[in-house]
Amino acid sequence: MVSEIVKFTAELRCFVLNGRVLDAAVYEGKADVSVAAKFVHALAQVVQLPRALVVDLGSIADQGWGVVEFNAVWGAGLNGCDPERALPAILAARSSGQRP
Repeated sequence: MVSEIVKFTAELRCFVLNGRVLDAAVYEGKADVSVAAKFVHALAQVVQLPRALVVDLGSIADQGWGVVEFNAVWGAGLNGCDPERALPAILAARSSGQRP
């Protein structure tokens, strides 16, 4: 994949299970978490994603959200997310064998 160079004004982590954002938190900059969660939900409607994953997003000034990276749930830190809300994704990844 190729992309133009962008500058993120904020970065955010989402724990996702079955296409639904369980929790999201900004770990760099300032941004509206609810708008980012809607972006991930819309993404899950058009891209086949693993059952449980972590999605890191970046906010690009005057362009909106972009995916920074997709992460395995078992290897991602919370980065400000609530552990109790993220736990179902962690357990789902563990039970489906998505771990080393």
